[in-house]
Amino acid sequence: MLKKATSKIRNFREQAGITQEVLGKRVGVTRQTIAAWENGDTKATFAELVGLATLLKVPVEVLLGQESEEPGLLFRADDTTALTAELRTLLSKKSRDYHELERVLNLSPTVP
Repeated sequence: MLKKATSKIRNFREQAGITQEVLGKRVGVTRQTIAAWENGDTKATFAELVGLATLLKVPVEVLLGQESEEPGLLFRADDTTALTAELRTLLSKKSRDYHELERVLNLSPTVP
């Protein structure tokens, strides 16, 4: 696991409202292991990292801090069942269109 992932695990876990203990149980490790990953004391295996990304509902690349050349969009909702595949596709297209508009107008994208 890359060093960048350590703080990202904590950030995404906290955003998801999940404790270290709950995340550990879901991934199949102890709370202490989650804490060690978040502190950068130990590294997760690739399989564990994929499990973390799946549970935290983020792409592995985002968790690792890798930048994509294509703009992306993370989805957050109280009820994740509302984000159907069709809705995700539509929102992703709108995000790409907005990114293209920013590029054409020479605007710097901002993240709240």
